[in-house]
Amino acid sequence: MTFVDKSLKQAKSLAKSGKLEEARALYEAVLERFPTNKRALEAYQSLEAPSKGQKRSVTPDEQAKLIKAVNDNQLQAALNFANGLIQQCGQSAFLFNIIGNIFERAGNYANAISNYEAALQLKPNDANILSNFANTLNIIGDYERARSVLTHAITSDPKSATAYMALGNTLHELGDIEEAKKAFQKATQLKPDLAEPLSSLGNLYFETGEKEQAEKYYQAALKVSPHRAEIARSLYSLRKTQKDDPAFKHLLSELDHHKNHPEALMNIHFALGKAFDDVSEYEKAFEHFKQANELGAQKASYNPKEQEPVFQKIKACFANGCPQISRQEPAKARPIFILGMPRSGTSLVEQILASHSDVYGAGELPHLGRAVIPHLKKNAESTAPDQNVLSDIRANYLAKVKAPDGASAFTDKLPMNFRWIGFILTALPEAKVLHIRRDPMAICWSIYRTCFPTVALAYQWKLETIAHYYRLYEDLMQFWEKQFPDRIITVDYDQLTENQEQATRDLVAVCGLEWDENCLDFQNAKRSVRTASAGQVRQAMYKASSQAWLNYEAELQPLKDALNAPE
Repeated sequence: MTFVDKSLKQAKSLAKSGKLEEARALYEAVLERFPTNKRALEAYQSLEAPSKGQKRSVTPDEQAKLIKAVNDNQLQAALNFANGLIQQCGQSAFLFNIIGNIFERAGNYANAISNYEAALQLKPNDANILSNFANTLNIIGDYERARSVLTHAITSDPKSATAYMALGNTLHELGDIEEAKKAFQKATQLKPDLAEPLSSLGNLYFETGEKEQAEKYYQAALKVSPHRAEIARSLYSLRKTQKDDPAFKHLLSELDHHKNHPEALMNIHFALGKAFDDVSEYEKAFEHFKQANELGAQKASYNPKEQEPVFQKIKACFANGCPQISRQEPAKARPIFILGMPRSGTSLVEQILASHSDVYGAGELPHLGRAVIPHLKKNAESTAPDQNVLSDIRANYLAKVKAPDGASAFTDKLPMNFRWIGFILTALPEAKVLHIRRDPMAICWSIYRTCFPTVALAYQWKLETIAHYYRLYEDLMQFWEKQFPDRIITVDYDQLTENQEQATRDLVAVCGLEWDENCLDFQNAKRSVRTASAGQVRQAMYKASSQAWLNYEAELQPLKDALNAPE
């Protein structure tokens, strides 16, 4: 069999199984050597021909224009353009896939999923579409289905780096760190010039406390993609910057490179803020943190008038009494909720408790909010939750938690669960609720100087909105403590750091656990920590962090005034 015959046969087989990129590469290899080969030309052109239901193909220029609009975050314009192309071209896997991505970016996950499913009806074995579909499933917490989708993607296309990258993300979410590492490493082997799996390996090693390995992979990612601002920020967050550090030259040069890219520029300003803070140049540090937050505010706005009714409705549900769920079968592992404001010390408390041999540290679980919010939205009269609601919240939450056999308790340390304390104590009466308190200025300053990966904290970008949200939190916590006296355990962050052993012993005891010496050696616990505090909880107890805001006292006077303003 000649080179041409063998290549065309293999390309045809690849195209039939949905591996279009590999098929395209083979046709191009044939045409490079034999540019007038009729069979190769016709087969290559057929890859771009309209499929059943299409009126015409989407042109390469149209594809490029659409992809650029999505990448520039011009989502409504991209959606309008894509819908117009569907009118002209009919059903198209490419267009359904793009529309799915638009809806995913917009946070409309139901529509994202339906469009990915429509794309897969046309191209059921396309690894790229399957990977995008799995990424959305990851976002909504359907990790097992995502893993199944990606297993199919990899079976269909074993050389898809995209599918292995998505699988690594799914395994990461499932807590299977070692298998996630293998998936990211496989993606890197398949596509060595791809920065994402290298950066993801850096993240994994950072979360498990292996800083040298994390730094190695971040540097490798930057070597492949030198101007990836979020990777630069991750790299420089790992270590303390020194005076005359090359980091300053690198980051300052990146400011000019990214001057027309707000998201990247935001990441560089956060990195520079941290670097100047490391060398005690606080005025420069604050200016960079300020610029970073101003850029961040462009992508997510916070409206106090929208938040206040939400908090009022939560309180109204429990204002006239607190129902108790009827007797239920006890949870196999008792929940310990660690909550409060972000940057209050929830990660530290979880790391201490997760070092206990009987406790599974589950991290920041989204399950409680997903169980509560649908009932809250349907409750137009803001009435107390009845038995059916409480049973449903309990069942939905416990079904999602996968504590290992042998664990008598698990921690859920999503700080924002403070909003749902009433639902916790009525639907899960066996749960322990630990409220972590810390100096308000320390919390609010730490939020302002931290780049959170989620848009859920829309208040984070301005000192006045951070203060506004803090006061909503403080008011709600006072309400919960009044409604549920002696049911909420207050843990003082500063007492914990200043009197480690006694405070730790008290913490373990109040959770109903036997004493375990490992709780004093929390920084060496072999577990992944997926929060902004991942670096801090790998260090011995640090006692002065609540005073760090004093270096910026003059700049933070508006924050102090807003926190102390009369109602």
